[in-house]
Amino acid sequence: MPVSDLCRKYGVSDARIYKWKARFGGMEVSEAKRLRALEDENAKLKRMLADRHPAQRPHRERDAARSAGT
Repeated sequence: MPVSDLCRKYGVSDARIYKWKARFGGMEVSEAKRLRALEDENAKLKRMLADRHPAQRPHRERDAARSAGT
């Protein structure tokens, strides 16, 4: 089945499939899971660091207000 047919069937864009393939195509499932875990841990550590750095607080508050639509 062509990629375009699968994309249509599952509501995913062709571009998304090719980005996933470029990113994860040469990996085993365990490697992709490990990469995802490391990315999650990295994001968590960045948030923790930002919480400890007072200069970042106004930016986060501004961004939160923008996200809320105010």
